[in-house]
Amino acid sequence: MYTKNYFQVGGEAGRLVSDVFGLEPVEGARADFEYVWPGGSEPGFVNFSRDRFHFSWGYGKAPYPFAFQDPPEDDRHRLPGFTLENALDRGSWDGETETPGDARQRISDGQWTALREEGFNPWWVFVRLHDDPRIHLRLYLANPPAEYEDLSVEQLPSLIQKRMQEALPPEGYATTKAGKPVALRFDRRGEALLESRLSREVWRALQDNRNVLLSGPPGTGKTVALEQVSRFFTSDPKVLHFDPELVVGAWSEDAAPQFRSLRRAVVFHPSYGYEDFVLGVLPEPTKTGVGVRVRPGPLLSLAHFASAPGCRALLTLDEFNRGSAAAIFGDMLALLDTDKRFDPAREGSGARVDRGYPGLTVEVAPPYAKDGKSASLSDQIALPDQLYLLAAMNSSDRSVAPLDAAMRRRFSIIFIGPDYEVLGEHLDAAPPELMPLENGDGEAEQEAWKKPFEDWGVREVAALAVDVLRGINARIEFISGRDFSLGQAQFWHVSGDSRDAVLQSLCEAFDRNIVGTLRLTYLDHDEALAAVLGLGGETSSRSRVARWIEPPHALQDLSTPRLDVVPLAELTPAHQAEALRSLC
Repeated sequence: MYTKNYFQVGGEAGRLVSDVFGLEPVEGARADFEYVWPGGSEPGFVNFSRDRFHFSWGYGKAPYPFAFQDPPEDDRHRLPGFTLENALDRGSWDGETETPGDARQRISDGQWTALREEGFNPWWVFVRLHDDPRIHLRLYLANPPAEYEDLSVEQLPSLIQKRMQEALPPEGYATTKAGKPVALRFDRRGEALLESRLSREVWRALQDNRNVLLSGPPGTGKTVALEQVSRFFTSDPKVLHFDPELVVGAWSEDAAPQFRSLRRAVVFHPSYGYEDFVLGVLPEPTKTGVGVRVRPGPLLSLAHFASAPGCRALLTLDEFNRGSAAAIFGDMLALLDTDKRFDPAREGSGARVDRGYPGLTVEVAPPYAKDGKSASLSDQIALPDQLYLLAAMNSSDRSVAPLDAAMRRRFSIIFIGPDYEVLGEHLDAAPPELMPLENGDGEAEQEAWKKPFEDWGVREVAALAVDVLRGINARIEFISGRDFSLGQAQFWHVSGDSRDAVLQSLCEAFDRNIVGTLRLTYLDHDEALAAVLGLGGETSSRSRVARWIEPPHALQDLSTPRLDVVPLAELTPAHQAEALRSLC
């Protein structure tokens, strides 16, 4: 690490740094600490510059695990290499025809290529322990040479290895691209926590209220959060241990004592009812024809399972408002409150209602039986404290049944709007730049896409995509409310290897996703659509995105001007950029 004095940290890893060190992601934010490893230490700091946090150290003072040293002698806890001074001694740099900076870059590129070809593929791991402000450093290698096997990534716990593999580019290690920073959080016992900030917020809400509803516009990550929490709920957790005094064998893991967990996912729709969800009489084939059987739905089945000590269950309900939620829950609505749930360890606790069809035996399917044995439902129904309900709904749906007040009161509601930060990280958008003020009095931030078009690259187009979505949503919220905002999924798949290719992809997404959605939202309301697209209400106004078209003379008494939206994908790159900039 002799060409730079920092590691860039973005994405979820950057948010972890922000939370751990209590730093806002603003230019100049900084926290000092000490890098430590067995047998040594070095001052360091974390700071925010441009659009990333950086783990940094003093120039020429790379912490030992980051250093390149040739020969490694009997110490293999850092990468083999040699310094610029050694290069001068060996004659690979004459010190005259090449600047030190250029020499460092050339030598480091060559050594990096050689290391990758030999199979080193290094990972640097930063560990911060609870109540310890220091950063513990370790170096690990994927597919290391035989003499470096004690630094193999296989030393790391399986959970960390899995996340590292997910962070690699599609080509794996056979590429010049670096992997993304990996961020993992653990509680004080060493058990992994949920990966994203939204998922952690949802999980905390479930601990306070067993019923949580995620509400927001489509494409904002509600279903993704449902899936993350659901996977976490039934994962096989391990407790991780880290010994700061060791290099080899620093990690260990053991099974965490946990609940037996079950999960079930249901999607509400207009024909879904109480009989499907709670309890119903349904047809069943018999040897002589067709009979009927009282069958419990997912709510009672999971409630039966979770009523056994040491068991818990999660029921996720997507498209929550697409069916009639109050009718689907029926009398179970009275049992939903957290303070009305029963505790299996306290006999007689919680509220109860009489079960339907009390004269008939009702049994759950084998996977839901208590301890694999007891399958019969009691004549009185109660919901256990260890039954969690996690629902999601699109707040912009107005054609479906609204949630009544009694249902809303029993759920903790988390509104999830468009996440421009996540979109910017996903697209690798260029950050704002500091530009001199016209009056010469200081500097101010300027969006990357405000530079001359000929200076744009891929990241400037990505920054434009984020601000186009932000600008459109700002106008939508004033006209129709935040429930009708457009989610980051609209531009999630914008991609390309060049400026013009990414710009074309962005315009195609705009034409298909944004314009298509807005036309349906503002059907026969051209004035509102024009305002969202930044076009004035006067018929003489026009822009690169849309224009007013006067009706033919023969129809002027029967018709009004109509809005024509320009297909941006058909424009030249320079005109595409101009049109999109007008939307910000």
